Amino acid sequence: MKKIIIILVILTAGITTTYAKSDDYPKDKLQLAIKNYLHGLKSDNIGVRNSVLHQLAVVKARFPNADYSEVEKQIEKLSKKDSELLIRLNANLMCCCLKNLELLDKIDVKTVDPNEFFSELYTQITETTMFRKI
Repeated sequence: MKKIIIILVILTAGITTTYAKSDDYPKDKLQLAIKNYLHGLKSDNIGVRNSVLHQLAVVKARFPNADYSEVEKQIEKLSKKDSELLIRLNANLMCCCLKNLELLDKIDVKTVDPNEFFSELYTQITETTMFRKI
């Protein structure tokens, strides 16, 4: 089962990056990709969950008007109940990201390393919050 989920996530990431180069991404394929990412968020593998969180940011930045309601619910659930601290932390960062699209405009979402992406996202949130209070 774990291998199937990992394969689905990899295929979805490949499909998403292939179509990300064009603006005519089929809506049904985008919804299928999002559905597969939902399966990835439920994986037992920490790396898969972390990678899916990052890939969802890439997809959200490219297609901001798609329906992410199910994804948002699952990410909020991860942010509160996941057994791994790293996943809870990154899921919380993604919740901020999904609610504030300006954050995605200010950082490079195409960063290959999810940890680098989340570090940059945290830095951007911190700087935005600090400068807003000054």
